[in-house]
Amino acid sequence: MEWPLKEDDTIKKAESLHRYLTIFQLSLTAEGISLLSKSGTEVRKKLDSLDKSTLSLCANVEEVKQAVASVDSHVQQIHHEQKYAQFLDWLPTLNYQEKHLDIGPRRLEGSGEWLLNGHAFRSWYEDESSNNHLQGICEATEDKLAYLYVDYKKHAEENAVLIVSCLLKQILSQYPSSPKSAMKLFERFQQNTGLPQWSKIRSTLIETCSDNGNGKHFIVIDALDEYNKGEDRGELLKLIQELRKAKWKSGLVSRIIEGKIHEATRLRAIMKKKKLRDEITNTIVTKAQGIFLLASLQIDYVLGQTTGNEVRKALKCLPSGLWANFQLTMDRIQALPHQSQRDLALRTILWISHSLRDLSVKELQDAVAISPGAKYIDEDDVAPEALLVEYCCGLVTVDTRTKTIRLAHYPIYEYFQHQEQSKLFGFPHLVIAKACLSYLEMEVCRLWWVVTEYHPPHREYSLLDYAAQYWGDHANMCEAGDVKLYVKQFLQYTNAVSSWALHGWCNQTRLPHFRVARGLADKQQATRRPLAPWW
Repeated sequence: MEWPLKEDDTIKKAESLHRYLTIFQLSLTAEGISLLSKSGTEVRKKLDSLDKSTLSLCANVEEVKQAVASVDSHVQQIHHEQKYAQFLDWLPTLNYQEKHLDIGPRRLEGSGEWLLNGHAFRSWYEDESSNNHLQGICEATEDKLAYLYVDYKKHAEENAVLIVSCLLKQILSQYPSSPKSAMKLFERFQQNTGLPQWSKIRSTLIETCSDNGNGKHFIVIDALDEYNKGEDRGELLKLIQELRKAKWKSGLVSRIIEGKIHEATRLRAIMKKKKLRDEITNTIVTKAQGIFLLASLQIDYVLGQTTGNEVRKALKCLPSGLWANFQLTMDRIQALPHQSQRDLALRTILWISHSLRDLSVKELQDAVAISPGAKYIDEDDVAPEALLVEYCCGLVTVDTRTKTIRLAHYPIYEYFQHQEQSKLFGFPHLVIAKACLSYLEMEVCRLWWVVTEYHPPHREYSLLDYAAQYWGDHANMCEAGDVKLYVKQFLQYTNAVSSWALHGWCNQTRLPHFRVARGLADKQQATRRPLAPWW
């Protein structure tokens, strides 16, 4: 048997394989070097690119840093604005815009332009120590303005702290941030130490108004004479004096009367004479002594004349005091040409001056239209709203927003309260009590629940709520008269009493003497103001 592999051939093949191995290894090494060389270039490119990106990122980081700083500043500003808004909300205030919105529609076109463009106003506006008496309204362009209408009907809600705080809040709300003068008050707010005291609010208002570095400050308070809280009123007057000492401008603003002269179409031929117009204006301004209510009543009286000589005679007879002018107005009412006009005016004033809450126009229209024994109120018996106001010769006014009718000013209310009632109105509470009972006895009022399914028809029977709730109060306030007879007569109307009681139950309102009328308890224990002594 012979071995297939020979030594020489085997050695040759082994050497051949070794050469191939060497060549293969060399090939692999060259490829590796090529690959390594190629990766290094790419890495350098990558590194160069990364370096550029890093530099760009550094620039972006600086921009981001600035943006973050800007955002932080804005956040701080928003936070401060929110804090300042909370501070303003913290200040107690009054609803000072309601009255302004009410009287706005009655403003005459172009009112005040002659004043704002006049030399007298410009001199006062630019004078650092002026405290002149002005006619008209004042302008507040870039300066700060605060205003308030005092309302005698809201005397229970108003006090010196609220009035001054309301004015201060209006002024501060026109600043983008708290001025230096208000910083102490602002710090007190941040410390949550309770509502501000009178002394703090007062001093802050004086300091703020005294600083003219941020523009001038104007404060307008209308009808301050209607504020009848003696001690508080004294404090307010002292505050006004302090503002004057601080060289702050103050203007006692009264209304113009030229508008009413212009509206007097009946006297247009007479009023063409400028001398007469000037005579009217100068006389009334002097007589009114800066009180708009006097000027308003006096101009109405003067314009009620028919000739130029009568106008001059009326000007000479004008009284100066408030109550004397009220009496003059009542004389005008008594001089109305028709008895029906006089009666309507007196009934209107009686109801408004002695009602226990404000009456809507519709309620008053029903009230003055009531006839004893009538089964219903005929629409043709209802006086138009305009006549209710016109025949009262300026003593009453209508709130256009709430549609309530009231006396024009608080002194008028005081005048009627202090008058000898039996001389002027007889017994006003007796008149109102009898009218309320007559209203409740009307067939339509006794049967309202039948046709409305226990939903009282306020529009159809406007006075029903008032009559049902307040007849007993007026009856108790009667000093004399035959009110007992009317109460007994009313309680004999079973349907009327039942309807009255049901009305109160449906509305969940207080019914005077309800238990007495229903016979559910002893009369002496029925109410806090029993009717028992009348029976």
